[in-house]
Amino acid sequence: MQPFISVDGVVNFRDIGGYVCRNPAGLSSLPSNVDETPEKQWCIRPGFVFRAAQPSQITPAGIEILKKTLAIQAIFDFRSESEIQLVSKRYPDSLLDIPGTTRHAVPVFQEGDYSPISLAKRYGVTADESTNDQSFRPGFVKAYEAIARNAAQAGSFRAIIQHILQDSAGPVLFHCTVGKDRTGVFSALILKLCGVADEDIVADYALTTQGLGVWREHLIQRLLQRGEATTKEQAEAIISSDPRDMKAFLSNVVEGEFGGARNYFVNLCGLPEGEVDRVITKLVVPKTTK
Repeated sequence: MQPFISVDGVVNFRDIGGYVCRNPAGLSSLPSNVDETPEKQWCIRPGFVFRAAQPSQITPAGIEILKKTLAIQAIFDFRSESEIQLVSKRYPDSLLDIPGTTRHAVPVFQEGDYSPISLAKRYGVTADESTNDQSFRPGFVKAYEAIARNAAQAGSFRAIIQHILQDSAGPVLFHCTVGKDRTGVFSALILKLCGVADEDIVADYALTTQGLGVWREHLIQRLLQRGEATTKEQAEAIISSDPRDMKAFLSNVVEGEFGGARNYFVNLCGLPEGEVDRVITKLVVPKTTK
């Protein structure tokens, strides 16, 4: 599966559809489009839910792809007001609202900079922690738990779910700054809810290292200039999407602290069981074979 989509001016843009769902029938009531036949294969609905870095520098050609090829009309923005103002200051020609789409402001954190570099600093991810051989980086796992809990309290993730449940809802895009941390946490939780295997969720998260493209060098240089990394290798490690971090988040936090993705959406986000069932049936479709 090749998830990356070329949208001019936006990096790390990809479809989270197509992943096989191992157990989509884990529902409180079995819907009509999900059966328990062992040979029946299911996957996340392709072309419906997309993730990306911020689209602030999208070009007219990129807008054309976004609207006409992908048919995206709703965009969910996880960034804080502080981050949006920072982008506007650095790039005066940046876009906040993309013509032909509706932007939904659903900040995970109300104020402050939570881009990957700042997030790492806030939660104690040091250059040494990023380059040692331990199984995962505790700072990032702690950060991802904070993202999940803050998003639940703020209603950020619930807003996307409830939008998807609308009968007229078309394809949606969600993003933060570079599409790694807040975006990665929501993607992981929704894929986990729908029965995607942990190894596929981890692989999806790890793709951001590749998906950042030209932005990687920009972020690396910022770390070196600030003195927050002394070598390029240390800087690369800090901004990387290390699969071990997501694996630990899924096992230690989603399962260990929340009791599973379903419990997270019901107990922390406040979604009724019926709405959780309905979003699964909307996102899980029969897998087609070519």
